[in-house]
Amino acid sequence: MKKLCVWAVAALLMAACTPKAEKATDSGLLQSKFQTEVDGKKTDLFTLRNKNNMEVCITNFGGRIVSVMVPDKDGQMRDVVLGFDSIQDYISKPSDFGATIGRYANRINQGQFTLDGVEYQLPRNNYGHCLHGGPQGFQYRVFDAELLNPQELQLTYRAEDGEEGFPGNITCKVVMKLTDDIPLTLGITVVSAILLLRTGQHTKIKGDAAIAMISVGALAVGYLLMNLFSTSTNLSGDVCSTLFGSTSILTLTQTEVWLCAGLSVLVVAVFVLFYNKIFAVTFDEDFSKAVGTKAEVYNLVIAVTVAVVIVLAMNLVGSLLISALVIFPAISAMRVYQNFRAVTICSAALSVVCAVLGILVSILGGTPVGSTIVAVNITAFLLFSAVGRWMGGGGG
Repeated sequence: MKKLCVWAVAALLMAACTPKAEKATDSGLLQSKFQTEVDGKKTDLFTLRNKNNMEVCITNFGGRIVSVMVPDKDGQMRDVVLGFDSIQDYISKPSDFGATIGRYANRINQGQFTLDGVEYQLPRNNYGHCLHGGPQGFQYRVFDAELLNPQELQLTYRAEDGEEGFPGNITCKVVMKLTDDIPLTLGITVVSAILLLRTGQHTKIKGDAAIAMISVGALAVGYLLMNLFSTSTNLSGDVCSTLFGSTSILTLTQTEVWLCAGLSVLVVAVFVLFYNKIFAVTFDEDFSKAVGTKAEVYNLVIAVTVAVVIVLAMNLVGSLLISALVIFPAISAMRVYQNFRAVTICSAALSVVCAVLGILVSILGGTPVGSTIVAVNITAFLLFSAVGRWMGGGGG
C-alpha cells in the first residue's frame, strides 16, 4: 500500500512538472516558433480576432501578416495569405510575404536619386535597381510591437540616417486593426435619410440646401466624435478609409456577407413589390397624391431603401464617393433609354458590371477600390453618352 502511495505521489509530481501543450492559432501557428532575437531585438507572434471569429496573425519581424483566417463559401475557416510556419523560415528564406515595405516600395531606377542637390546611391538588389528599400529594408527589421486591444496592433520602427543608403531619420508606425461595425452604420444612415426627408418636406429648407446642410454637418460632427472618442492610434487612416473606402470587401466576414446578401434581397423585393407606386411618386408626386397614393409613405420607403444601398457600398467606396455610385448608373442609362423600366433595369445591370470591373482593375493595378469603381462608372457614362448621340436618343 505504501509503495502504491509513493507511485501515486510521484505520478502527480511528474504531471505537475510536465509543461502543457502549447495552443496553436486557428491557422495552426505556434507562438514559440516566432520567438527569437534578430539584431538584439525580440521577435514574436501576435494574434488579432474580432467578434465574427476572423483571425489575423502578425509577426513584428518585418511587420508581416503571417496568416488571415476567414470563412470560405461553405463557412469553413481558411487561411488566405502566403506565409511560413516559423520565424527561422522567414530569416533563412528571403521573401516579401506579407511584409511592411520601406523605406520605398517598388524599384528605384539604378538605385539612384537626387535630393536637395545631393545624389544618393542605394544598394542594387534587383537586376541593377534598388527594390523595396534594399536587401535589408523594413521587411527584415524588427518592429517594436504594442497590442493595444484584442483587435488592434501597433508596430513602430525607427530607421536611422544612412540606413540602406537613405538620408535622414524616419519613424514608421503601422496600425493593424479589425473592425465589425456595419449594423451601427446602417442604423445611423437610415435615421439620417429619414431626417433629411422630413427636413425637406416640413421646413423652408428645401432640396439641395437641406442635403448640403445635413451631409456637411454630419461629416463635421462625425470627425469631431472620432477625435474625441476614438481609441485608434491611426485616426487619419480611419478617416481616410471612411471617406474614400478601402479593400475591406476582400476580407468580409461570413456575418457581413449574409447581412449584405439579405439587405440586397430586401431592396430588390421592395422595389418589385412597390414598383408602380414608386414610379408614380417619383414621376409626379402631386398627381399621385391627387389619385389617393400616400406619397409620404412611399417617399419614406424610397429614402430608407437608398440608405440601405449606401451602407452596403460605403465600406467599399467611402462616404464621399457613394453618391457617384448611386447616380452614375442611372444617368448613364438615361443617355440611351427614356422608358422608366428600361432605365431601371439597365442602371441596375450597369452598376453591377462597373463594380465588378472596378474591383478587378483595382486588384490587378493596385489602385484604390472606391475611386477605381467611380472611374469605371465615368467611363461607362461617356460610352453611353456617345451611344445616345449616335442613336439620336437619350436625355440631354
